[in-house]
This record gives sequence, structure tokens and C-alpha cells, in this order.
Amino acid sequence: MRRCGTRSSSRSSESNKSPKEQDYIALLWGAFETNYTHGKYQFAFLAYHMLTMSCVYFNI
Repeated sequence: MRRCGTRSSSRSSESNKSPKEQDYIALLWGAFETNYTHGKYQFAFLAYHMLTMSCVYFNI
């Protein structure tokens, strides 16, 4: 799965995000991984949805 803001170009859009935004994405990614590995798929889906919406928001 590709993380939010990763592109094939040499310039990463991660540098365009504030530290708060980077922390938020890291929190959501951690929540997704933890819930998925523990079989709590309904919560993993919610975190995945929030990651998707964050990617859309940050890329607009």
C-alpha cells in the first residue's frame, strides 16, 4: 500500500506538510496497522478511510 504523499518524483510532498499534519498521518497509519494485525477490521477500515480522505485533502 502506498502511503499518503509519496510520489515517484524526487520531491516528496511530506516536506510540504506541517509537523502536526505529519503526526496525524503517523497516528492514523499506526492505528490502521495495529487494528488490522489484531483483527479489529472495523476500526482498521475507519483508520484507512481517514488516511484516504487525508491524502485527498492534502493533494488538492
